Amino acid sequence: MPDETATKERLVSELHGLGFDLVGWTGAGRYNSLVEAKYHLPLLNQADPVVAVVGNTRGLWGRFLDALQNAPEVADSEHPLDSWVESQLEPVGQGTSVLTHMAYAHTMGQGAIAIQTLGALAGMGFAAPCRLSIHRKHGPWFSFRAAMVLDIPHTARERDPVDTCTGCLEKPCMSVSQH
Repeated sequence: MPDETATKERLVSELHGLGFDLVGWTGAGRYNSLVEAKYHLPLLNQADPVVAVVGNTRGLWGRFLDALQNAPEVADSEHPLDSWVESQLEPVGQGTSVLTHMAYAHTMGQGAIAIQTLGALAGMGFAAPCRLSIHRKHGPWFSFRAAMVLDIPHTARERDPVDTCTGCLEKPCMSVSQH
């Protein structure tokens, strides 16, 4: 069986190198117990496989703009950023030493995932009353991109999502979201 820690460290390093500078971890079993069946992730060969929740801050944009400049056909896609994200993440998933399943935040309909729930479980963003996910360092200025299910048992202790809103006195997102 692959070493969970080594696999996670390799994935984080590779993802950061591609501009996906936010990576959190949770289990597919817990996630599946919280969402409707239509949003379930596959369990592969585990009762509760590890899920890497992949996101980014502004570091991704330079790489994406370079891709647009160096490969103008990237812009020909109906959704250029989404297509580019897939082109970057698919090789990462295929390059692991374990079976993986990729699910993308931008997928609608069949294969859609509840990415905000995954992000909260992974400790990456608290779902605020205004319906935005709020990161404890980056506020709302980040994005969830994908979930990578790894055929490794999730052994880490689950954390409760960090509530970044309760202590916020000004609540600027609420005033903006009501307009």
